[in-house]
Amino acid sequence: ASCLTPSRVLRRTVAVGTGAKAEFRAEQVAACEGGYRYVVRGCSVRLTVPGRHNVNNSLLALAVAEALGLDLARAAARLASFRMPEMRYQVERVGGIEVHFDGYNANPGSMRSALETFGELPVAGRRVAVLGDMLELGEAGERLHAWLGAEAVRRGIDALWAVGQFAPTVARAAATAGLKSAHGAETLEGVADEIRADLRAGDAVLV
Repeated sequence: ASCLTPSRVLRRTVAVGTGAKAEFRAEQVAACEGGYRYVVRGCSVRLTVPGRHNVNNSLLALAVAEALGLDLARAAARLASFRMPEMRYQVERVGGIEVHFDGYNANPGSMRSALETFGELPVAGRRVAVLGDMLELGEAGERLHAWLGAEAVRRGIDALWAVGQFAPTVARAAATAGLKSAHGAETLEGVADEIRADLRAGDAVLV
């Protein structure tokens, strides 16, 4: 369970989330086709985008709507038509392969959310990840890319292709965590054909 609440602010605060301490709380959260369903303050919400983190994002939007005096039920109903912007966790089927593309930005938070979402969705074949560098991390770069390799394994990735400057670090950490199919390459162009040859119908690939 989670609860998002600001600290050290001089205005009235509203904690949102799925935890018991959340004042604006999502209840009966359940994954469904293409997203999630939940209930907040008696209003049913149908969220048609993947990613459990988007439950909290939608709660924040609804809490703002209520604070502005908008009708909560109408605001909740409008969420059913929400679609993610370009490059933010889009799913497409290409030649029997389900491609999950989340290319807007790469940082530890977005990587964790993408891997979590990818791990929750049903897949007929293998879960394959093609992960690029997380930039602008300073001295923490090596440590956080090692975390990424281990996190991918923890989230159920069956095959990993790391690409970029930190690719050896990611692949090595994944192999250390027990992944037998962990590869690193400097550029995507250098391994694109190899990745395509490795994919099979029924596989899902997170890029």
